[in-house]
Amino acid sequence: MFYFDHWIKKIGLISLFVTVFILTSSPSEAKPLVVGTTEHEALLARQVGGNLIDVRWLVRSDEDAHFVEPNKTLVPILNKADLLLVNGQDIEIGWLGFLLVDTRNGKIVRDQENYINLSEDANILPYAAEELRQTKFYTVILGMGLGKTVGNHHNWLDPA
Repeated sequence: MFYFDHWIKKIGLISLFVTVFILTSSPSEAKPLVVGTTEHEALLARQVGGNLIDVRWLVRSDEDAHFVEPNKTLVPILNKADLLLVNGQDIEIGWLGFLLVDTRNGKIVRDQENYINLSEDANILPYAAEELRQTKFYTVILGMGLGKTVGNHHNWLDPA
């Protein structure tokens, strides 16, 4: 049940943002641009905002979101973003920070209201380093000094 409650809360945040943006915009203004770090987050926003928002994503669903080349061609998308949806749980740790440093968009900076970490308040299943030892992710964790325990950032999947 917690899994469902978590996503209801996140959908509520996105809905609130879209509503406030529309109510405070003039009719001649462009639709708000919602950017998801992955296609998954962007499509969630599309379900909430429908044709009232423009939606883009930085990583396609067929790409490995753990290991993205921080390509400078993604910076213009972030410069125009009104809302940034991140998966969180450090899935973007190796690349998103580099892109955000190059943006000129103060709205989508970490800890700002338009930077929404979708893993906050999620019931994260912990992984011990031993469980990840044979994966590429283990090397990243050790290289960044993140400690011995890391959460499962695949929090959008049904635990079953």
